[in-house]
Amino acid sequence: MAKDRDRLTKILTLAVHPQTVPQEALAAFRRARDLVKANPSLAHPPEAKKPQPIPEQPPQATFKAKITSVHPDWVLILTESLSNKAYDLNLKSKITFDFTQRLTTINVLCDGGDDACTAFGKHVEWAIDYANKKLEESRKR
Repeated sequence: MAKDRDRLTKILTLAVHPQTVPQEALAAFRRARDLVKANPSLAHPPEAKKPQPIPEQPPQATFKAKITSVHPDWVLILTESLSNKAYDLNLKSKITFDFTQRLTTINVLCDGGDDACTAFGKHVEWAIDYANKKLEESRKR
């Protein structure tokens, strides 16, 4: 049947091609009609398989963090690191900023599995420690 459908497609493509001579187009339409008479299922497109919707599970855990007094040089670096880690752990994340004070505050909210939220929490601690360590090093120079 797949062969017949491919043949029908090729014949109809030839029939409707703008450079096809009218007599050839008419012969192609007749050949297509003969194919459909021989195999009536070609008259309708094949039924597409509908994908089963994946039920969305509610998050099992939520991680919230408020990172305060973030140095302006480190706002985007921390945000990029946290965003990538949340994506890698398949967490639904929301990262917002509070610019009302001189040093920025980053608010982080993540929903997902318990293990993923725990791992993300450890990454947040590591990222903050790393940024603080690098700031200390730059001040000593």
